[in-house]
Amino acid sequence: MAINLYKREFALVSQKELTAWKKIPTAVIGDSLNRQNVMRSNITPIFSCCFSGQARTVSTLAGDNGSIHAAMRIINAGEVLVIDGGGYTERALWGGILNTIAKKKKVAGVVIDGSIRDINELREMDIPIFAIGGTPAGPHKGWGGEIDSNISCGGVSVSPGDLIVGDNDGVVVIPLAQKDTVLELSKKKLEQEKKILDKIAQNCNLDDVITYPAVNVVQPVKQHN
Repeated sequence: MAINLYKREFALVSQKELTAWKKIPTAVIGDSLNRQNVMRSNITPIFSCCFSGQARTVSTLAGDNGSIHAAMRIINAGEVLVIDGGGYTERALWGGILNTIAKKKKVAGVVIDGSIRDINELREMDIPIFAIGGTPAGPHKGWGGEIDSNISCGGVSVSPGDLIVGDNDGVVVIPLAQKDTVLELSKKKLEQEKKILDKIAQNCNLDDVITYPAVNVVQPVKQHN
């Protein structure tokens, strides 16, 4: 089957902005996105890392990484490869060879809704890799796939150009059209959290900075003998 490449154009985010995003924890970004656009908890990093970059998307069929190889021919430095592997874990979609290509092309990170292999080798190359599993079983090719289409990865919709941020907590997706609003909300949240932490350190009353849930005082039920 064919590999389809969609012609997609998107506005580029400056390196200054990407550096700013990299400094914001994914938990804070997730909160600023109304706790949406957070990938499933099983998409985890293979070593301690953080990254930010714009998405280039790939969709594959179970265990077929032909479209991933094709995408590596056109990916640009600083971009994040986001792969919809359908959650299939019995064949590794990514390994040492692809990672070597990614390192040479200065890819910012790789997020895979699927499995990887050559994990020790990948860790030594120091590119942020997030996946849901590992297996020594290699991929196959020939079933086809898509490049730069709208995909689902980790339960979140991802379009080419969307901002992808990852750290040890996981991965979040910021729709490109919302990036400025979410960045400002995230900065405000960081400021709020700093105020709370400062007040905790000073043993201050937290009632003016934390909204506590209502607590109902309930009388115990009398036991009948």
